[in-house]
Amino acid sequence: MATLGKTTLGLSNFSIGANWASAYTITVPAFDIEVQSLVHYFNSGTAINGKGVIWDSSNNIVSISNALSIGSSAVWYTHVWTTNPILTASTSYKIGVVVSAGRQTRYTSTGGAAVGFDSGNNYTTPETLALDWTNFQPSVYINYIEAPASGPAILIEGITPAEVNTVEWANITSIK
Repeated sequence: MATLGKTTLGLSNFSIGANWASAYTITVPAFDIEVQSLVHYFNSGTAINGKGVIWDSSNNIVSISNALSIGSSAVWYTHVWTTNPILTASTSYKIGVVVSAGRQTRYTSTGGAAVGFDSGNNYTTPETLALDWTNFQPSVYINYIEAPASGPAILIEGITPAEVNTVEWANITSIK
């Protein structure tokens, strides 16, 4: 498994509020990837809930993880999906977390406006990203594997799309 994002702990603390989102820009390698998890660091504090989110380069939502209870400890928290998202080769995305309540996280200052925090998002139904605190690199990354190759479609003459679900495929012994 490989990683993309900020895997090191940021040097500074940053207090985020309820319904805030963090965002870090990644670029997928030259092959499609399957995201296994999204990992985000939080300092110790009151337990909250969070959802891992992936946005496209236009800040629209691509995928939202299952909700995660973020405990009171200062550790890296791992968000997972019911169905792992597939990200397109050589494409930029933003990864981050939307939280239900305030908590302190870690970041490193940077000269880029494509990373930071959105103070007006929505934990219940995460929204398009609108960064209003830029030049911050939150401590967040994804774990991924190369996406399984999808094979070519098979055309079976004589079967209409409506019949595909009614064919008894177990009885087919050969295809010529």
